[in-house]
Amino acid sequence: MFRANASHKVRESVMPGLPKFWVGYVFSAVFFIVALSAHTVTLSPNEISAANQGIGLLCLGYWLGGVVRLHEICLRLDAKYPIRPSRAFWFHLIPFFMFYWFFKWPITMVQFIKGRNPKCKLSGWVPGSLITLGFIIAWRVDGAIGYMMLVFAGQLLTKELRTLLATPPASSVHLKVG
Repeated sequence: MFRANASHKVRESVMPGLPKFWVGYVFSAVFFIVALSAHTVTLSPNEISAANQGIGLLCLGYWLGGVVRLHEICLRLDAKYPIRPSRAFWFHLIPFFMFYWFFKWPITMVQFIKGRNPKCKLSGWVPGSLITLGFIIAWRVDGAIGYMMLVFAGQLLTKELRTLLATPPASSVHLKVG
């Protein structure tokens, strides 16, 4: 019984890996290739639209998975982190509110990172703007370009979290009294 509880605690304390947002560039390339092939392949407009929608849903799912992972990491670093991963996921899907949310969570995350790593120079407005523009461009102009903007925003936040995770916590610094 003791062993099962101990292994359960070890599993709970394992930090999830950082999201691999670079995979999003592969999805963007597929998105772009499908759009280009629309002019060369003899597919009906409905088939091309269905392919684009499928790729778009795949991209959205991958993006939201990455966002959840970012919030899980912040929550593991500090249980008082204000945004729960499930909330980060679902608030992306609420019409109109999502435009507020696209700025709210990156700003909160960057403030969280800056509180632990003062060397962080990223402003929360940068990823928030990229996310907002990315969703608008994906929706109204081109899915590949819009998704690339989302991926870039995710990479910016992942880079800052990677730096934070590589930095030893301030409490582990021991002063030698002599």
